[in-house]
Parts: sequence; C-alpha cells; structure tokens
Amino acid sequence: MERNFFKGTELEVLKSKIKNSICSDCKTLKNDVRGFFIHHCSLTHNPSEAKLILCESCGKKLRRKNYIISATFGWLSLRSFIKVPLYFLGEIFYSFARKTQSRKIIEEFIFENTGLIRKLGIDRINEVITTNNRYQLSLKRDNRDYIFEFF
Repeated sequence: MERNFFKGTELEVLKSKIKNSICSDCKTLKNDVRGFFIHHCSLTHNPSEAKLILCESCGKKLRRKNYIISATFGWLSLRSFIKVPLYFLGEIFYSFARKTQSRKIIEEFIFENTGLIRKLGIDRINEVITTNNRYQLSLKRDNRDYIFEFF
C-alpha cells in the first residue's frame, strides 16, 4: 500500500478533501485548511521546525505565537544574536511563497502517509492529519521519537 501512490484525479480529490477537512486544532469545518511551516527559535528550546496542516486562523495564530517567543526569548544567548535576525529575514522572504509552500507541505504529507491513507481510507483523512500534527509538534517540542496510535 505504501508504494501505491496517489496520481491524477485521485490525488486531486485527496488534496481537495484535505483542504476542506476539519481543522485538527480548533475542530471546526473550514475550507481554508492548508500547510504551515512553523519554525521555533528560542533559548529555552532547541531550534525546531514543524510542518502542520491547519486552518488559516489557527496556523496564523501559531505562527504569531512563535514570532513572539522568538522575539522575546530568542535573544538570550550569544549565538541567537545571529539566528534570530536570520529567522525573521527568512520569514519575510518566505511570506511571498506561502501558497507554494502550503501546496508542497500537503503533497509531502500525502506522499509520506500514502500507505496509512490507503489503509484507513480517504474518509478518515482527519485522523491522519491530527496524528501527523501531533507528531510534528512533538518533534518540535523535544525532538524525541513519537509513537503513532491510531486505534
């Protein structure tokens, strides 16, 4: 099942299903679900990244939260005097490519979870998205392995 990749109209239907799915954070049905690349830069946590699939309002809220953390706690080490400005410059640069980045994150998600999506079915895509987001956030928090639990 893992090598039976989605192609053509089946892939487009799956992308549409993801974009019109329930947000795993706020649990509301919106048609603006997209991929978000969240980078975290702080002295209290190791720099980390997460690729999440959320509605636009939850994704922006999480991105703003990480901006505040990076702007306040990111400056507390000598190394961070270089990393924090580069982080914000990168965010400005990537803000022009948010749609492309969102599309790539969703395509990566589908590619990496092909077997699981095939096994559970397209109708249970919300469960796969929720588990993926939890996994990404656990990597973001402490960079430890996370065990998937679907059942």
